[in-house]
Amino acid sequence: MAVRHAPGPVLRGPAFADAARACIIALLLASVYLITYTGRIELGDQLEYFDAVGGMARFGLPLADEGMWQTPPREFIDGQPPLRPTIADPLFIDVTAPLYALAERISGIGLVHTLWLFNVGTSALVGALVYIAARRFGAEPRASIITALAFGVLTIWWTYSQTFFREPLMCVWLLLAVLALYDVPRAPTLPRRLLAALTAAAMLALSYLTKDVTLFALPGMALLVLPPTAWRRTWLRRAAVLLIAALAALVLALIYTPLPELLRDVLPGGYLLRPSFPIIPETTRIALHTYTLSIGGSIWGTSPVLLLALPGGLLLWRRQPALAASIIVIAFGFVLGYGLLRGEGEFGGNWFGGTIWPQRFMLPVLPLLILLTMNVWPRLRRWPVRAVAVGLCAYSLWWQLSSVIFNWTAYDRAVSDASFGLTYWLPGFNHLAYIRPVGLLRAIGVEPVNWAWARADTLPYAALFVIPAVLAAFALRNRRTWLLIGISAASLIVLTYGGLRLLYDRDPFYLAGRADLFAAVEAIRADVPQGGAVLVNSPDTTYFWMNYGKVGRRWIVGLPYHPGDRGSFEQPVEVMSADARKEIAPGLQPIIRQWEAYTPDLWLFMDSSPALAWSRRPFERYMGERYYRVSEREFSAYARLLRYDLHRAPAWDAPAVPQIAASYTFTHPDGSGSLELLGYTIPDGVVPAAGRTVPVSLVWRADQPPTDDYTVALFVVSAENPFIRAQGADSWLGATFKTTTLLPPGEAIWDHRAVLLPGDWPDGPVRLWVKVYDFDPDTGVITDLRADGAEVVDGVVAVLPGEIP
Repeated sequence: MAVRHAPGPVLRGPAFADAARACIIALLLASVYLITYTGRIELGDQLEYFDAVGGMARFGLPLADEGMWQTPPREFIDGQPPLRPTIADPLFIDVTAPLYALAERISGIGLVHTLWLFNVGTSALVGALVYIAARRFGAEPRASIITALAFGVLTIWWTYSQTFFREPLMCVWLLLAVLALYDVPRAPTLPRRLLAALTAAAMLALSYLTKDVTLFALPGMALLVLPPTAWRRTWLRRAAVLLIAALAALVLALIYTPLPELLRDVLPGGYLLRPSFPIIPETTRIALHTYTLSIGGSIWGTSPVLLLALPGGLLLWRRQPALAASIIVIAFGFVLGYGLLRGEGEFGGNWFGGTIWPQRFMLPVLPLLILLTMNVWPRLRRWPVRAVAVGLCAYSLWWQLSSVIFNWTAYDRAVSDASFGLTYWLPGFNHLAYIRPVGLLRAIGVEPVNWAWARADTLPYAALFVIPAVLAAFALRNRRTWLLIGISAASLIVLTYGGLRLLYDRDPFYLAGRADLFAAVEAIRADVPQGGAVLVNSPDTTYFWMNYGKVGRRWIVGLPYHPGDRGSFEQPVEVMSADARKEIAPGLQPIIRQWEAYTPDLWLFMDSSPALAWSRRPFERYMGERYYRVSEREFSAYARLLRYDLHRAPAWDAPAVPQIAASYTFTHPDGSGSLELLGYTIPDGVVPAAGRTVPVSLVWRADQPPTDDYTVALFVVSAENPFIRAQGADSWLGATFKTTTLLPPGEAIWDHRAVLLPGDWPDGPVRLWVKVYDFDPDTGVITDLRADGAEVVDGVVAVLPGEIP
């Protein structure tokens, strides 16, 4: 007789069956999220969080270096590099740092590409926890599965799986805390109740350490601790209804009455009597209206499937009033908390986001509000009711697809004819014709698909993630459930790793095709010591360094744009001055001065060169006038690595008078020009030693500018053995900015340069040798200038007087 196997997981009990279904949901959602994976930094907060993760992984310090141009330091701490700590709460940074460290050690995968997988996995995990919560709160398996999948793909949760924000991780802890608190008054024994209470406290602590807005959830979560017997009393249920009604009335009053103005008069110190929470009536109204009522920015407007929570909340109230009341009060806690007590800068205590990313701040309530729908799904048997639900689900899916397909800023461009590019544009929240899914219809065929696979021209690869999704779906009704789950998970891991390898060489957003930048990375690993710092001239290559800058324990510090620079001949120069300080980014000089105290050397990555005539390079000029250039490595006209000794040079505008006189004249053999060396200056405290630099300030003068641009070579020579010598970087005068053809007649000028001594340099005093030559780039011919003075070698090398002990 044939044996028929019952469908469904062959497991030991309901708990194992639910565990299997939770794993399946996580695999399904992760597969969907990987299809729409972007691996792309969209907003400034994400850039800062990623930057801090890199600092934590490499140095144990959550400091922003690559993105320093966006978040310059506000204060300096002795013993630390002059970089600003992240604004993020610590746990998110600590949890993601190991993933960064792993990506740095695996060749062929990008750092940003890898870190952006974190919220793919975390978001899928929250979907699995929604299923577990629905089951724990009494829903049937099928309804729980539908609830979890609706949460994962029919709410803006899907959109935020593409990001590197803290909310998904916070929601993991928050959901676990809700589950534990739910068990505190319901566990059958005292030890289990104590265990549930301790678990809830631990999860709340972890949630708070991930993001401090966890505090907004505490009033609602307190309702879960009340014993079920208390909820049988009419007065408590009525009190809960009155509390919810009062909270709703408060929100409406703050939006539609003069209450905010009255609060401003009564509480002149601001919300909580603290100036950091000022009362700004108009933005308070906008924030609360956006969160709760706007069709294009509210919790339900951006995730329309949540409208099913209205009948679902009534159904849940009949069975579990504590749970229903708790979820609703938690939602109001976030609405009022963000509307009144959260904000920064010009928005005061009112932060409502913008049309680019609605509604990030309400994300923590999504997995709870979706639980209000869990009793609705089994009641969709009648076709009119089912049609309404299907319509809401379809509308929700349209919302989410419009968000995950395009770049987040595509909406601004799509409606720019009406919004004029305003990010905080109220019609985008409130007018049906301009809400995101409608506005983004204009982007079809105009804006590219934002997925990493499309960006790297490997879109067919995204279809492969259907494989683990199909395997996971089959596992729902198959006797080999765990085998299929394992195969699905393994295929997902293999495909994800393969995708990372595929993107590494192809992603144009991170400048994957720039061989010169990769050469600079290798040079930094070879030349810059552990703990050293490389300044990056402008933000133009920031994303490359973030994704491919696997340089170990070295700081890569991104500088802001400089008003004295430009990107082409057509771009006007904002500031032109003889003082390079006025041409570099405001506030940068004190930061560089702090680097002096932190390290003896700095490296500078330049994305331009003297070969680009339109490039003014004000920061390179600033460093060359105030410090000593040691070396230069050129990988292309758009990629150079310079090293500077941070001894402070004589003031750029001080009279060029050397400490040690050395009168030499260098004359071109054809008599076309000459250059006079007046002497040199050595900074105080310089002691030549193996592996150190010897900074020197030469002083030059020309009675008449030569007809050619001469190159200067500086040598440090052992005073005891002239065959032991080290040569600095040959260059034009003034770190290439004071070419001899443009010298002011008869005016002495400073020329700062340094020589790096090799690691086997012997102890003892040294002397300086100087040579000047004319290099013809067209023929490659080098013509040495004749040296005339007190002591000359081979007729072309000046041996300067004095020794450096």
